[in-house]
Formats: sequence, structure tokens, C-alpha cells
Amino acid sequence: MFHMAINYVVKWLVANGAIDEEDTDLYEYAIYSFIFLVAPFVLTGIFGVCIGVPLKAIVMVIPFVIIRKYSGGYHARSLRICVICSCMLLLVFTYILKYAESALLTDIVSLVSGSIIMFFSPVESENKKLAPSDKKKYKKISMILVVVTWIMCIFMRLIRLERYEMALDMGLALTALLMIPCLFLDK
Repeated sequence: MFHMAINYVVKWLVANGAIDEEDTDLYEYAIYSFIFLVAPFVLTGIFGVCIGVPLKAIVMVIPFVIIRKYSGGYHARSLRICVICSCMLLLVFTYILKYAESALLTDIVSLVSGSIIMFFSPVESENKKLAPSDKKKYKKISMILVVVTWIMCIFMRLIRLERYEMALDMGLALTALLMIPCLFLDK
């Protein structure tokens, strides 16, 4: 159904002269990629509003979306499993944000999570393999992004915005959590 909807949009664009017919595959991929980029923000925003922490939830998902692109991690074999697991994880982590009170505890989680990301990235899943030339580049980018996130955490602490520091910490934890299955599977 999801693929049919994207296909319908692309056919509509072709019918209205917005794109050339030979570019349909490219536009289908672009729409698909855009939806999967925006979906974590929308889902987490909705969960954040329902739970009462909308801005913290959005702050949490920022490092997750950016770093996961380069660090890799588990990818479900079907869209249905992906959506269900993603919703559950984002809901659980948003719920944790509401009740997280110890910046020190989330700092420890952040250090452990960031270290996992830096040490093991990029990880491949069965559904998303990397070219050998990309592995070194992705590792470097992942490491830089973790350090930037840690610097942002320090800045948030200095300006007394610990609640957003904890959200960044949880974003790193979410990223690392999705890397862990790939470290033990497919070996």
C-alpha cells in the first residue's frame, strides 16, 4: 500500500508534466527517502505531545536521525516490522525522557552509547550493505557527530538546559541500541 501511494504520486507528477517519465524511479526513491527522513520527527513529535515533552522528544531524535545515517544499525526486513519496532522504540524513549531526572545517569548512558557508536560504526545489516570505500568515511563521520553531540551536551549543561542535554544523551542511546543487534547477528 505504501509503495502504491508513492507510485500514484509519481504517476500524478508525470501526468501533470512536473517530471519526465524516465525519471520515475529516481522520484520514487526520493519520495521514499524523504518520508523515512521525516517519519521519526513526526512520530516522536506526536508521542512527545501525547506524553507532554514535545520539544525534548524532537531534540532526542535529531542526533539519532543524523548519526544513524552513518553509524548504521539494524534494519527490519519488512516495512511493517520497521514501522512497528520504530514506533515502539520511539515511544519508549520518549516516555523515558518524561521521567528522566538524573543528568548524571544520562551522561553515563551517553558516554557508553557514544563509545559504542565510535568504536563499532559503521555496522551493516543484512538489508543495508556498505561499499568498502564508504566504511572508513562513515566511521569518521560517525565519530565527529558523536563528539559534536557531546559538545552540545556540555553546552546545554553550562547554560542550565539539562533537560535538553538528557534528550541528546537519549538520542545517542537510541542510536547505539539499534547498532547492537548487528554486532551479534550475521556473523
